[in-house]
Amino acid sequence: MLTEISFFESLIVTIFSMGVVFLSLIAIAAIINRIKLISNKGEKRVEIITEANVDVEELKNLKTKTVEKAVDVENYEELVAVIAAAIACTLGVDVPDINIQTIRRIPQYYSPWRAMGKQEQLFG
Repeated sequence: MLTEISFFESLIVTIFSMGVVFLSLIAIAAIINRIKLISNKGEKRVEIITEANVDVEELKNLKTKTVEKAVDVENYEELVAVIAAAIACTLGVDVPDINIQTIRRIPQYYSPWRAMGKQEQLFG
């Protein structure tokens, strides 16, 4: 009943099997890329930056020290105005239509580096 399989035949079966696995992995990668294109996560980010008229190069060159100094300033009205503008831009409404009652910091349980790493893993 059992026949002997030569080395050449086993080599052909191995190469054919590896080819099938490789092609199926390429198909899975293509499906994942299509799902990324269908989702509109990247488009929202671009729209927000475009609507806010923010220079992308300025954002890349922004240092964390500058952000810390801006938050420590005692003029909180400017900070409230920036937060209101960001909320209005995200919701697609005018700033006078927004009623901000309180602004408070939420505790940060993990570092911003870790959060950014998670976002990069999710959205590519």
